[in-house]
Amino acid sequence: AVWCMGRQYAGVTFFAETLFREVHDGLDYYRSDCRGSGACHHQVDVMRRQDKLRTDSAFLNQVAGGAHYCQLALAGGTEPYIVPMNFGFAGLTFWFHCAAEGTKLELLRRDSRVCISLVAGYETVSAETACGWGAHFRSVIAHGRAQIVTSSGEKITGLRAIMRTYSGSDHDDFPQQAIDAVVVFKVPVDSWTGKES
Repeated sequence: AVWCMGRQYAGVTFFAETLFREVHDGLDYYRSDCRGSGACHHQVDVMRRQDKLRTDSAFLNQVAGGAHYCQLALAGGTEPYIVPMNFGFAGLTFWFHCAAEGTKLELLRRDSRVCISLVAGYETVSAETACGWGAHFRSVIAHGRAQIVTSSGEKITGLRAIMRTYSGSDHDDFPQQAIDAVVVFKVPVDSWTGKES
């Protein structure tokens, strides 16, 4: 492994470091506030790399609608907790499903605040020297509050959105027994930001 300025650039360690920088840099983003009518308003924060900042809704919706993997961070415990999730996205709302018990639900019931990280089009860029390595990617970090849905109709709406992410089409063939057993929760976007590298 090669170290440069205190960072290890090799294999998984490099990939993890790149994702860490992406999430960490998200703290310096402009935030697009999408409350109320759905119109986004840019708050006055400063992003270190202005050339990589993306706040336009077309970019944010494209990444959220095209990614196939996300990480969901929850705030209800005494320690940080993040979990990889399948998801759906429609109308400025993220949809998730899970079993009827487990750590995620325990944390969500204590504190509904969540953060969602999406990365699309990740590609490692190689170079002759360690410090020349980098990555191309498009990413979104979104914040919101999780809401567990209980009606069969709203559960089906969420399950359709999830299936659309992975199959590219709508599905209606959800057995009632499965609908009753699964927990579906949604996260309307309160704020989100984008980055393109």
